[in-house]
Amino acid sequence: MESVNQNYPIGFERIADIIGIESTEMMCARLGGSSIYIPQIPNPNSRFVLAIGHANAAKLCNVFACKILHLPSRNSITRLARKNEIINDIKKGISVPEIAVKNGITVQHVRLIKRKETKNIIPSVF
Repeated sequence: MESVNQNYPIGFERIADIIGIESTEMMCARLGGSSIYIPQIPNPNSRFVLAIGHANAAKLCNVFACKILHLPSRNSITRLARKNEIINDIKKGISVPEIAVKNGITVQHVRLIKRKETKNIIPSVF
């Protein structure tokens, strides 16, 4: 099965393990940012089935029947992917202004991401 990496929000991985990354991305693009009820048996005319197809809907019904899934929005996936790309550029030693121009964001925003990433990398002594 495909490997899910850090470019996706929490919860995405569980769904992608069942129906694959491409289908999960499609579902988040079409239904993302909402909560959807997963029935025991997929209804062919439901927006859930129409978004990902009957076969994938049936797979999710087998695992999440009678539960509500909270889907990440397409924007949250895009933001997280961009943030990870910025972190990789920082690690490569690309200058902050260059990263800002490349991503269409402010230098201050890049510095904020850099500061947060530095906090995550430095081990705590306490």
